[in-house]
Amino acid sequence: GPTGVGKTQLAKSLANYLYGHGEGKALLVRLDMSEYAGIAAGHRFLNDSNDQPAAWIQKIRAKPLSVLLLDEIEKAGPEVFDILLSLLDEGRLTDRLGRTTSFRNTVVLMTSNLGVRQSTSMGFGSDSIPDYVGEVKKAFRPEFFNRLDRVIPFLPLSREVIHKITRKELQEISQREGILRHRLQLEFTETLIDRLAQIGFHPQLGARPLQRALETRLI
Repeated sequence: GPTGVGKTQLAKSLANYLYGHGEGKALLVRLDMSEYAGIAAGHRFLNDSNDQPAAWIQKIRAKPLSVLLLDEIEKAGPEVFDILLSLLDEGRLTDRLGRTTSFRNTVVLMTSNLGVRQSTSMGFGSDSIPDYVGEVKKAFRPEFFNRLDRVIPFLPLSREVIHKITRKELQEISQREGILRHRLQLEFTETLIDRLAQIGFHPQLGARPLQRALETRLI
């Protein structure tokens, strides 16, 4: 789906829902896949600068009950996709020393902007929804696509959704430690919510500017 519509936020929420209880923070391991393109992409994906297992692999070894988020998966190099075939098929990776990392208890998510058309998908309530699943099928080899359990399209944000997100963020502000410590109760008018929703949405960035609008205009 388009940028700023909640793909990464869904991964964070899922990690918190599945594995975050009692941990203090959600167990989310996030990788920017655009960093694993070009020469020796596969080696950099699996190893750090000291030729030891990459930090993300060490995190999964330490806490296999995690969510692994592969952000902008379409930007990774071909070598990386070859490595992921084994991970997605057998649920494990074996390094050059023969050590195996199990991913059988790890939820693997991938995000992508494939199929987004600038002219139709960025505004409120677009009538023309891209064929995201078809675009994913065209972008990836059949053997890779067949290892995906589900492709979930994210639609452009509607005005109703923007207002719901704004209310959610305002509710979280009212639960901040300083507010609770001073026993303050905040009430937000519909006029305020409408204004923040208006300035917190950008046609190309989705709801990403909302946090900045809340901090600068309200906090």
